[in-house]
Amino acid sequence: MHEDAPKMSVAQSLPASTSQAKSEIVTDVPPVDYELNTVELKPSQTIEMELKLAYVNPSSGDLNLHTCAVLAKD
Repeated sequence: MHEDAPKMSVAQSLPASTSQAKSEIVTDVPPVDYELNTVELKPSQTIEMELKLAYVNPSSGDLNLHTCAVLAKD
């Protein structure tokens, strides 16, 4: 919201057609804290990962482990 824009409470912004009285509507909602982190990759950056997949062969019961190197380049 722009700094110069008028600030409205939740009760002021409710439509006039609501069936509840304004005094019965809960408008005191606690704020929700969240954190958003973004990383902007530079064009020359690369991402390297090692991916390990483990699974059990249903016919033999053996545990198999596969390792795969992943390279992502922009």
